[in-house]
Amino acid sequence: MPDDDRHAWVERVLGIQTQSAEPWDIGDDPEPRRDGPLVAYRKALLGFGAARQEVRRQLQTLSAAISDQLPEEAVLATRVADDIDRVCETLSDGIDAGLNALGEGREEQNRKIQNDVLALMGLVSRNPLIAHVDRNPVVLTSVAETLNAALARVAATVN
Repeated sequence: MPDDDRHAWVERVLGIQTQSAEPWDIGDDPEPRRDGPLVAYRKALLGFGAARQEVRRQLQTLSAAISDQLPEEAVLATRVADDIDRVCETLSDGIDAGLNALGEGREEQNRKIQNDVLALMGLVSRNPLIAHVDRNPVVLTSVAETLNAALARVAATVN
């Protein structure tokens, strides 16, 4: 089907104007598309998901190393990894709660969400289990740093 026929069909069936009588002049240097706050927030949430995966990878590496070097502690290492994964799930729940409330003209709600995410960062920083894992002598980990960097990006996109 030729392009003109497709445009005519869309206009006729869907009632959507697809062609302007006068083409747009965007000039030589069109302004780049700027993502709105919701898109930036969703990208930051995807970044948080990637940070969770990185933390999971670090914990799997730690668990494997402990199993090899200290087999009697293998169960404990797995339990610690599971506990930290539950902390990550709690963080995800907290930031996901703001997704539906984020939007234009909702400054008060957005401020609350930003404060909540900043509070989650404090929880990560003060979590004794995370601190213990990050100080382990077996494998270098950066659980708190990885999570807090991602949470900071989330907080920065809520405005």
